[in-house]
Amino acid sequence: MKNFLSLFATAFLLSSVLFVSSCVEDDTTGPGTGGGNDDPPSVAISNVSETTVDGGTTITFTVTAAKGTNDLTSFVVTEDGVNLGTDRYSITEFTDNGITLNNPQILVGNDASNFVYTVNITVPEENPVPEDDADYVYEVFVTDGTLSDSDFITVTVEGVVIVDPTTPLDDTLFGVLLNQAGPAGTGGLVLNTGASVGSAVGDIRDMGIDTDLPSASNWRQQIGPSNSAVMRVVNTDNLPEGFSFATTSNKEEIILAWDTGNELTMEVNGLPATDIVEVGDLYVVIQDGEFYLLSIASIDPTADDNSDSYTIDIKY
Repeated sequence: MKNFLSLFATAFLLSSVLFVSSCVEDDTTGPGTGGGNDDPPSVAISNVSETTVDGGTTITFTVTAAKGTNDLTSFVVTEDGVNLGTDRYSITEFTDNGITLNNPQILVGNDASNFVYTVNITVPEENPVPEDDADYVYEVFVTDGTLSDSDFITVTVEGVVIVDPTTPLDDTLFGVLLNQAGPAGTGGLVLNTGASVGSAVGDIRDMGIDTDLPSASNWRQQIGPSNSAVMRVVNTDNLPEGFSFATTSNKEEIILAWDTGNELTMEVNGLPATDIVEVGDLYVVIQDGEFYLLSIASIDPTADDNSDSYTIDIKY
């Protein structure tokens, strides 16, 4: 009986040892196997050429990378989170050695272990709002297929100064052009001063009266250029929508009105003249290389005394 119990106890002990041994897993995880104890790769940016630049500038910096436990597999460069196109990005060492650049770039040979690259990036030519500064984040990544590392820089692209390409007006004024048949020394208008003068010395002239008509209605109510000036009628159909005397703000608009205007087709006593002038009519006159935009603001006809007149707004 004693021997049987001893054999039973021995058998129970052996089975317990076997059961415990079978419940303990082997620890096979370690460096080089892709498990949680692998060392990650590393990458760092240095020697940045500049971080505040004009649009279209090429910046340069150094990227230094090394593998961890496992070989490096790829290198990526992004701008604001998007892979940068190779039309604005290069690696000097690749260019010097005739290596085709891609993004991502597959790493082979010695570069799979470690590398030092000179990276060149051309920032955008123009910001989303051209006159405002804009920040762009450039980030570099290396990976071994499982683990990765990154580093970044922020580059400020300065906004451009918007220069108005137009030429401002010299002046806005008005003048009163009198009936040429009135008192001596009237009938002309100097456009850069608004002065009423004689018809022979003004830049424009009133065309006087038609003596074949009754005196109460013989004022022609026509004007024309004088003293070597040239006049055209503004054709608003040929101009941008909304063109008016009031909205004209630069010399280029007046020149455009001249270029698209109509030649005078009437004559009075052999001199070029407009049709009958109405309030709101627009004309352009060139005198001594200056372009003048004229708007007929009001007309004051009188009976029998030849003191008829136009009030003319002028821009040049």
